[in-house]
Amino acid sequence: MFKFFKQVFNHFFNSNTFQKGAALAYYAVFSIFPIIIVLISVLGMVFGKQAVAGEIFGQLKDILGGDAALQIQDMIKNQHVQHNSLWTTIIGFVTLALSASGMLNQIHNAFNDIWEIKAKPKSSIIRYFTKHLASFAVLISLFFILLISTLANSFLVKYGANLYPDYKFSLLFEHLTSFFIISLIFAILFRFLGDTKVHWKPALISGLFTGLLFVFGKIGIGMYLGKAHLTTTFGSASVLALIMLWVYYTSQIIFLGASFVKILSDKMNYEILPNKNAVKVQSKEI
Repeated sequence: MFKFFKQVFNHFFNSNTFQKGAALAYYAVFSIFPIIIVLISVLGMVFGKQAVAGEIFGQLKDILGGDAALQIQDMIKNQHVQHNSLWTTIIGFVTLALSASGMLNQIHNAFNDIWEIKAKPKSSIIRYFTKHLASFAVLISLFFILLISTLANSFLVKYGANLYPDYKFSLLFEHLTSFFIISLIFAILFRFLGDTKVHWKPALISGLFTGLLFVFGKIGIGMYLGKAHLTTTFGSASVLALIMLWVYYTSQIIFLGASFVKILSDKMNYEILPNKNAVKVQSKEI
């Protein structure tokens, strides 16, 4: 077991993940607002915009704090533009969708590097839009799962007292449900992002490992953010600093999980292979 985790961490540190995390955190600043707008627009057609917006800002409040969530909410309100025609609405939505998928596209490229895969060079416009559309579909699917699980969890917590009067049981059930949903989301990222063929078994196991790191790490980063006084340091730009810090921290957990997938797949004889749009690469020192 010790040897296995040593290999995971060696692979993680040799994959230049700190630079990848910094790039992703920078990109997140420009993607986070389009992501929120697109999620509210698309999922709002199913669940209602009020419910989706409430859930999103509730999650942001838990992650970044109440003040930062309110700042983001105000920024989103100021982004609403009155369109004069159907075409301007469509063009605006497509632009937002491409921007929103950009952050997941960065994770896609990072997974390729970590798993030693390289996409075949293609200049096709169709390939470009297909890649972003796939990232956009994953984004919508992930938040759809999160929203469904949150609604179901809220229902069980609200009415579960009639079935299970023990409050401790309800609290334990709530935390376990959240953990497994987060783990499933990470497993889906490992399975579908990247130009690779990743087997479900190592993806699911790695999702559980990454989910566990995320749950404990979330407590740590929450304590840090509570004592860092970023508002005093960055002033009105504190919300951007919070987003970058949170994304950088989360990216390191995801990339460590990707290294876990790589080593575990090799151990289980489920080699990570490139799909038809990519090739395997190997780095050598000469």
